Amino acid sequence: MAPHPKRLGQALPAFDRPPVTEVIIGLAFEPIPTLTGAMVGRIFPDYQVNSEQPLYIPLAERFGPSSGLPQIGIQLLPTPPGARQWLASEGGAHLLQVQRDWMGQNWRRQSADEVYPHFDEVRAALCRNWGQFTTYLSLHDMGSPKVTQCEVTYVNAISPDGMWSSFGDIDRVFMVARRRAAHAFLPRPDDETIQLRYSIPAQGRDEPAGRLHVSIQPALRQPGPEAIFVMTLTARGVPLSQSDPGPFLFLDIAHEWIVRGFVDLTTARMHEVWGRSA
Repeated sequence: MAPHPKRLGQALPAFDRPPVTEVIIGLAFEPIPTLTGAMVGRIFPDYQVNSEQPLYIPLAERFGPSSGLPQIGIQLLPTPPGARQWLASEGGAHLLQVQRDWMGQNWRRQSADEVYPHFDEVRAALCRNWGQFTTYLSLHDMGSPKVTQCEVTYVNAISPDGMWSSFGDIDRVFMVARRRAAHAFLPRPDDETIQLRYSIPAQGRDEPAGRLHVSIQPALRQPGPEAIFVMTLTARGVPLSQSDPGPFLFLDIAHEWIVRGFVDLTTARMHEVWGRSA
């Protein structure tokens, strides 16, 4: 199901030591009212830990005059919806999340020396689990889920690594941070937060296929505390088609925008720290 397509053109940039701490790949779909937590546990028996979490409310990208306004979702339901099921692997690095209208596959760094498995492995896990999910629904006459939104998120924890010493040094890490003029009155800021949005174009259509969101903010990592920048990149949009592999093709586009966006927005000196190899 949904084989990984060959990427055309130049190969994606790669890093030997990327600062990524979490990857989430998700598919939102029209709600399946009869899906229960017990069913989810039976569909995915290979996961070691099963727990319930609050619902995740998938966001939908909007374009046009109101696209910059905050999105607010209101649900009027006669009964409370089913909870989100967390299914974790032994050790907790791999996590599958399932609820009545969303499935997400996570990789989470559990220790500093843990090697990031890269996007292809996380994508393959979601592909397998999506296949098990749709097969179960079909066998039990629960219909076929219609995917409404696809999303990929990368969370990066960027340590100083000798390249910067305070949050005011943000321009040493990110290309979008403005450098202070030599004779400016204001000194370097104590800290800075950056929010960016980019439309992802769609071939043959006037309306974009989706959007890339970038968030950069200062944080303190425990124990320590250690000063870090948290850079979150989320690419979200509609599936290219409902038939396989349409939803997964958009996930590949989202991944490419995240990787190339990460490279464009970070400095060459940090690329050296992370061991850029392509």
